[in-house]
Amino acid sequence: MAISLVVVSPSGALGAALAQALSAARFRVVAARPGPAVLRAVHEERPRVVVLDRVNERPEAAQLEVALLKELCPGVPVIALSSDSTERDAQIVEQGIFYYLAGASLSELVRIIDAAEQTAGWRDGRPSRSAASVAAPPVPTAGEQTP
Repeated sequence: MAISLVVVSPSGALGAALAQALSAARFRVVAARPGPAVLRAVHEERPRVVVLDRVNERPEAAQLEVALLKELCPGVPVIALSSDSTERDAQIVEQGIFYYLAGASLSELVRIIDAAEQTAGWRDGRPSRSAASVAAPPVPTAGEQTP
């Protein structure tokens, strides 16, 4: 059975491209724009992993989304994607997301999604433990690479 994902992206075209790439990589993906669409998607799809795209372009909105996701679907791993790493991104990491990726390849993202789904330990349609119990890697400062 394919892992169910919700991909949240402020860009319709980029979000659709990311959703399509992840679908081709064997995931069942629902793309949602920030706002009420995220709430609907999470409620209807009950995803095993949520991917927030372009968090560096919308740090306050991304932080609010993480807080809402933790409330609505506790234990569901949240992966944050950024086109480049900034000091402000550290705030979203501190909220207890599963993983933060800056400038990642599709294969790296797929590997992290698989790890997130396994870490949540799904049983009976719900995560059996909090994915936030796994520490997110530190946010690299300008010029550093993500491990």
